[in-house]
Amino acid sequence: MIQGIVTGVGFLGAGVIVRSEKGHHVRGLTTAACVWVTACVGAACAIAQWQIVVIGVVLVLILLVFGGPFERAIDQRWPGRASGPSDQPPDRTRAPGPEM
Repeated sequence: MIQGIVTGVGFLGAGVIVRSEKGHHVRGLTTAACVWVTACVGAACAIAQWQIVVIGVVLVLILLVFGGPFERAIDQRWPGRASGPSDQPPDRTRAPGPEM
């Protein structure tokens, strides 16, 4: 039974994840993770593991509520840190050679 849930949710989660046209930005990872967590909580409910359900729901809600603001605070604290590759192609106008 659990194996069917894992397989089905894997396909649903993979269908939610989308890359940008150039392949540099990935969207839908949080949604895919929420689909997985919902399936896990549902499986825990099915086998009456209520302590796991309560702990899991509380942890997920904390992460979803405070995760975004925490990530933005980190990005503001270290603005020079790249948050990921950009959609702009790399600058290839310089000639290759030793750095001085």
